[in-house]
Amino acid sequence: MLKTLVALLLLTTASLRADVFNITASERGWVCTISTILCPVSNNGTNAANDYIAGIQTNLLGDEAQFRDWFEFAIPTLTAGTLTSATLNLDEPSGSPGGHTDGALTYAVYGLSGEPLVFTDVTTASPFGSVGTSSGDNGKTVTIALNGAALAAIDADQGSDIFIGGIDSGELSSSTAGDFGFTGPGSVTYNTVLSLQTVPEPTSLFLLAAVLGTLGMAVRKRLVQPGRHRN
Repeated sequence: MLKTLVALLLLTTASLRADVFNITASERGWVCTISTILCPVSNNGTNAANDYIAGIQTNLLGDEAQFRDWFEFAIPTLTAGTLTSATLNLDEPSGSPGGHTDGALTYAVYGLSGEPLVFTDVTTASPFGSVGTSSGDNGKTVTIALNGAALAAIDADQGSDIFIGGIDSGELSSSTAGDFGFTGPGSVTYNTVLSLQTVPEPTSLFLLAAVLGTLGMAVRKRLVQPGRHRN
């Protein structure tokens, strides 16, 4: 009996640890406003190593294009516990000609219904979070804390995919401004990771308490059995 309780205690305790799931984007890319030179097509396709620029690009010929980015993540079944927080972590390249351009900007992310194909497919209908960006982020990872609406959407998408789109305030500028430029295929791999944190289910905590109580009673019973003496 005692050995069985100890084994159950070990199994229960192992299931109570908090877990972190780091999920790399299975697909990513951008959508843009069509322009003659800077963006002659509406998107750069679907690839796990795609460029994911957000903002505006201009040139000396007066050509300009606005860019919004997007990411797809395969959400696992979170059997270990309850989802408590999530962050979206995007590498920012180190300076010109890539990374952050212009002054202080805001990068915001939104829930999408599917893979975007044109610029207007990345909408502001479902806000997931935002972060301020600057040239100080070049060469670092930009971390966006996701809100309760994002957690609910991630929780609902367990076992399937979730799409997240990004809009940079740089797209409203009159000259080149934005984030994550030149993040496409090359000698450097730029990470796009969704990090999920979970804690044990309340029922697991109740089970641990019950096991500990039963184990304590079993130990006390063994100590007071006839023929046993406590020193």
